Amino acid sequence: MSFYRRARPAFNALLLRFAVQIILGFLGSQMEMEADYIGLLLMTLAGYDPRIAPRVYEKLGKVAGDSTLKDYLSISTHPSGKKRAQLLAQAQVMEETLTLYEEARAGRGIEGFL
Repeated sequence: MSFYRRARPAFNALLLRFAVQIILGFLGSQMEMEADYIGLLLMTLAGYDPRIAPRVYEKLGKVAGDSTLKDYLSISTHPSGKKRAQLLAQAQVMEETLTLYEEARAGRGIEGFL
């Protein structure tokens, strides 16, 4: 039996494992970004200023040693701090959370949420 025939099942298994990791990494990354958004909403309703969150993620990224290539080459489920900060700082997200923040500070933050 040739080396190719003996190695083929192992190669196929390795290829399948790699494909699954890429798919799960992408889905996990999407879920992490959604979790960041939900966390931002909850912290805002608790009365914390949502404008602080992007800066916190930027600082965490610097502490963790984020690199620009990490977002593109990594199979990690966690986006870089810089990417997370950019997503939370989007105008639409900030408009929504600032409205909730003002309501929370006025004492009306939880009424329609739970």
